Amino acid sequence: MIWLALHFPHLALEGFTRAQPNRIAAAIHETRKGRQVIVDCNRLAQQAGVRRDHSVATALAMCADLQTWAYDAAREQKQLQALADFCYRYSSQLSLELPATLFIEVAGSERLFHSLPALRNTIHHEIHELGYSVTSAMAPTPLAALWLAMTGNPVILEQRRFVVPVLGKLSVQQLPVAESHKQKLARLGIRTLAECFVLPRDGMLRRFGKSWLEQLDRLRGLAPDPRKMYRPAARFCSELELPAETVDVQALLFGLRRLLLELQGVLTAHDAMVQQLVLILVSEDAPKQSVELSSLRMVRQADQWLALFRERLERVNLAAPVRELILQADSFLQQGAMTTDMFAESSSVDAWPRFVDRLVARLGADVMHRLHCVADHRPEHACASQATRRLDNTAVSAARPLWLLLSPLPLTTHDGVPQFHGRLLLSAAERIESGWWDGNDVARDYHVGCNHDGECYWLYRDLRSDNQWYLHGIFG
Repeated sequence: MIWLALHFPHLALEGFTRAQPNRIAAAIHETRKGRQVIVDCNRLAQQAGVRRDHSVATALAMCADLQTWAYDAAREQKQLQALADFCYRYSSQLSLELPATLFIEVAGSERLFHSLPALRNTIHHEIHELGYSVTSAMAPTPLAALWLAMTGNPVILEQRRFVVPVLGKLSVQQLPVAESHKQKLARLGIRTLAECFVLPRDGMLRRFGKSWLEQLDRLRGLAPDPRKMYRPAARFCSELELPAETVDVQALLFGLRRLLLELQGVLTAHDAMVQQLVLILVSEDAPKQSVELSSLRMVRQADQWLALFRERLERVNLAAPVRELILQADSFLQQGAMTTDMFAESSSVDAWPRFVDRLVARLGADVMHRLHCVADHRPEHACASQATRRLDNTAVSAARPLWLLLSPLPLTTHDGVPQFHGRLLLSAAERIESGWWDGNDVARDYHVGCNHDGECYWLYRDLRSDNQWYLHGIFG
């Protein structure tokens, strides 16, 4: 097994800043002993002199434009779970390590991506597209991969015999372990992990306890390190808080694109698609505002949904400046096998559904009307117009014209044969008797009639009015 450790060093902070390009100085703070201190900050804040453990007051004195948020462990865990849903597409063996690390077993995915470096580069690129920074390493044990990733060693160790030599070079002071352990090791003159590996186990047990020895054994693969595997839910709900309230559509679309990319990764993991999404716009001074979109097609790609949301959001009247975006997809659809023309271009196959989707997104669902079949044999009552987004593929077995006259046209006859632009050659009769329940009952014999020019009409003989002939429809 080869474990990829993905460590997100700024996960809590980037949960706020990823909603817009990295153009603001930002920091996360928490309360320690009654003081609000900085626990993380981005590059722009660091360039202004802000550092971890600075008080918020000191940080604001150094950078007047600094935006700060309180650290929220529950929010950070939700972000890690969202990333786990996104990365599930690469392997079903995935585990969470709170507060900010994912483990992915990638040996089974190597052939699909041709090499482990190519796989890691793909994952890094897509995570960066979501607005997160990440460090990673690969090793035969999850703990080794984690320590290498957290200490800035992006190595790929495919064989266990390389683990100890590489880990041995790590400085003890860099290790993600308790500060008390670092101080004890420093007093013993231990500077690297290799020196720690050769210390007598009995002495280590007395000074550091059993848990430290077990950790070193799991690190080197000398003891099992079972991990609880993560299983994502077959639904999607992701939140994105904006750095500041805004009514600018482009700012909303930038944040929405991050959420749609998350959704695309989750759908890929489930081999699924969606036909309906709900975007909830959260404001501080107004009720939540929902924007619902549906598609005639089953869609997975983020850019296709983004184009539809752009059409809709440009025409939505916002009740108040938006502070947070919530994207929901409650129903995942499995795409069945599709049979299309081998030589048809993919863009032409769904050109009509794409056009309808954009039209409805721009003008609203009520503008889309379709003819649909009604359970009534009388032709004038057999179809109706209805506002709907569903494609109605109901087939009519009998021959019916596309053009039905609003009022049937009486026809003249010659020797009992109806005439219309000449003598009509009639097909066999189709009798329709119906409508007795609503007082508009009919009794008719319908025929398809063609003249000498090849023009075809739909006509009937009214059995209730002295067998008068009427033209009711015209075939194209």
